Amino acid sequence: MTFTRAKSLLFCVAAAPAIACSDPGMTCNPNLPVNQPTIVIAVVDSASGQPIADSATGSFASTGVSDSLWHDPYHPDSLLESNLVPADTYAAAIVRPGYRQWLKSGIVVTAGGTCSAVSPVNITARLQPSP
Repeated sequence: MTFTRAKSLLFCVAAAPAIACSDPGMTCNPNLPVNQPTIVIAVVDSASGQPIADSATGSFASTGVSDSLWHDPYHPDSLLESNLVPADTYAAAIVRPGYRQWLKSGIVVTAGGTCSAVSPVNITARLQPSP
């Protein structure tokens, strides 16, 4: 499963007492990171529980929105999506050499987060070795 979407950036600038985002009507909490990921999928071996995100790739999609998951130095054991996805229900796919493809549907991103206007979702993908 491969998805593409043009990436855009959300910029916030410091202002007292909050941080105003470039997207009209949005306000950032100065106590939280601006680029907080919306979808974080920890990738682990199903038997050992050891992190195996290093050579995994992934993608996600919902109606009208799709993109690749990416690696981030602050979350080395996970694949992430940025804070740019809207509230919706998503499906995700992760592949890694030597393991079966992991698929998950029904990933619900809800409104009510800070700056990104959605609440973060954390999931663990337990990959099973290929036969």
